[in-house]
Amino acid sequence: MKKILFPTDFSPAAHNAYQYAIAMAKDMDAKIDLIHIYTASFAGSDFYTDLSKQRKIRIKQQEEMEERMHNFINQYDFKNIGDIVVYPGLFIDQEIMERSRKSGDLLIMGTKGERNAVDKLIGSLTTRLMMTAACPVLAIPENAKYQGMKTITYATTFDFKDTHFLEQLAQFGSYFNSSIQFVHVTDDPRMEVEENLYLEGLPFEAIHFSIINNPSVMEGIDQYLTEHTSEALALYIPKRSLWERLFHSSFSKKMTFHTDIPLFVFHE
Repeated sequence: MKKILFPTDFSPAAHNAYQYAIAMAKDMDAKIDLIHIYTASFAGSDFYTDLSKQRKIRIKQQEEMEERMHNFINQYDFKNIGDIVVYPGLFIDQEIMERSRKSGDLLIMGTKGERNAVDKLIGSLTTRLMMTAACPVLAIPENAKYQGMKTITYATTFDFKDTHFLEQLAQFGSYFNSSIQFVHVTDDPRMEVEENLYLEGLPFEAIHFSIINNPSVMEGIDQYLTEHTSEALALYIPKRSLWERLFHSSFSKKMTFHTDIPLFVFHE
């Protein structure tokens, strides 16, 4: 992972996530590409009658957005910047998704708590990108601070058929010498917590497993993260039916807003 794609809306959450991305990029020796997609302005009733005026408005807005982007970047001491992309668009998530196909081994973006209509919109954008981006997505909560990646917690169903994902997770962790901890949440009271359980076929020499008894997957993961130190929560979202994808989308969105550690999402 040598290139990070960072979408920004210049919000406080974006500033915090960018500081996180900078610290991570330095540890990985990675470049950061920045992208900002904005909604173009129009001059009301003049839209159909004065094309020259509309053109001037669009040029001015483009210049203003480019200036905001450079002001955003210049607040931080980081020189390993790749592409800087600013342009108008109607469907922000699709534009960023297409950009992730062209460049980016990892997409990092900020998230905010779901408190009002604006927050819900930002949360929805984050969730859509987690489901559609062409690379893994690291969602940074507004209070998260980079402290390395000593431990990554992977919420698992104990279905290890997709070794490609596990290899990706192991590769990411190798940049930071991370320890990968697996946690499984179940409502089956017969299952007990087990530590240091080794399963064959996984791309790790030593693996730590924990089983949490809780009827709610989200509460069980929160319980584990409260009791164990971790720098990121990893989720794998495979291609499934529409109903299952909606469930996983909702779950991912709720986890984004219910934990103060970054949410690391891989998908097919």
